[in-house]
Amino acid sequence: MLALSYVAPASAHGADAPVAVGYVVRVESVSVPGVVVQAVEGGARLELTNRSGRDVVVLGLQGEEFLRITGRGVEENRKAPTWFASRSISGSGSGGDAAAAPEWHRISTEARVRWHDERARELPARAWSVPLLVDGREAGIVRGTVAKAPVPDTGWWWAGGVLGAVGVALLWRWRRILGGVAVVAGVVVGVWVVQSAALAASPADGVGVQVLARLWPLLTAVGVAGAGVLMLVRRVDIVLGILGACLGVMVGVGDSSVFRYGTLAGPGWGRWAVVVALAAGIGLTVAGGARWYQVTGTAPDQSETEPGTHQDRSETEPGTREDRSETEPGTREDRSETEPGTREDRSETEPGTHEDRSETEPGTREDRSETEPGNTPGPERKRAGDAPKARAERP
Repeated sequence: MLALSYVAPASAHGADAPVAVGYVVRVESVSVPGVVVQAVEGGARLELTNRSGRDVVVLGLQGEEFLRITGRGVEENRKAPTWFASRSISGSGSGGDAAAAPEWHRISTEARVRWHDERARELPARAWSVPLLVDGREAGIVRGTVAKAPVPDTGWWWAGGVLGAVGVALLWRWRRILGGVAVVAGVVVGVWVVQSAALAASPADGVGVQVLARLWPLLTAVGVAGAGVLMLVRRVDIVLGILGACLGVMVGVGDSSVFRYGTLAGPGWGRWAVVVALAAGIGLTVAGGARWYQVTGTAPDQSETEPGTHQDRSETEPGTREDRSETEPGTREDRSETEPGTREDRSETEPGTHEDRSETEPGTREDRSETEPGNTPGPERKRAGDAPKARAERP
């Protein structure tokens, strides 16, 4: 089963940024003409673009040379303590030596760079600045502010997601409609994940790196859309339910901070994408489970739906004790009615029985007098002499 949480690779500098934050980072001024600085990804990183034609160096937390942006591209000093701190949004990395000679490594051929800078993020509200060094001798500076972001209507967004989930769950009887809902939800969430990755991409960390950092939500969205397509042509109830649960938990609940905080790191319509994930995910889970339960049933109901159970085996399967007497010839009860030769009707069907031997066999005592000529009362010896003849004529 898909994991319900995911961890971004440390090398993807924008991948660990939250989907929403409660503050706004603004860049107020840049003292160097041709240098443009802006806050990106909801204030998680700063982006500097050098169009001045001059060599611009960003100085670190301890005044050391940190990043160098020239017409040939971007280089980073991997001896700088700020380089270690900028590896994650938390700024918890440690290492480097501010007094050591710079160790430059080229990371891009484009004069544009993004980095985490703890001087320009997080509350409380305040002013911030980042010093620059131009052409190795001229000082420059970037100034900005951090302010609290407006709070969205959290309750209404949650209510929309829950009501949407109820609406989707009520559609559990209609397979094709559920399939269409799954396809739409998967496409919406997938597009949101890819667009968020594109907005977080930089020359050093391309779109592919950012997509890889968001792989599990993207795979979940693709899986839900694929299950929806299958649902249009056949039943995949339990698969749809499981993937819906992953979508609802991983994206709907996992990214629900967009309902609480005012600044989004991704596209401006990201809240709608999370509402869709929450509503469709929970709704498809309930609907898929209900459809699967309807088909499989439970053990107590098997006696009503499945022939051959203890309760209705006597009604559906010939040869049981109860109706064997009605369906199988040769049982004790009706053997007398169906099988010739039983004691009761042997007298009616088999010639030679005690009762009708006198009616069917010539030569018996009763009709010997009627069928044998000369059989008149006479001496005893004559009767004795006739006995062999009677036995010979017996069939």
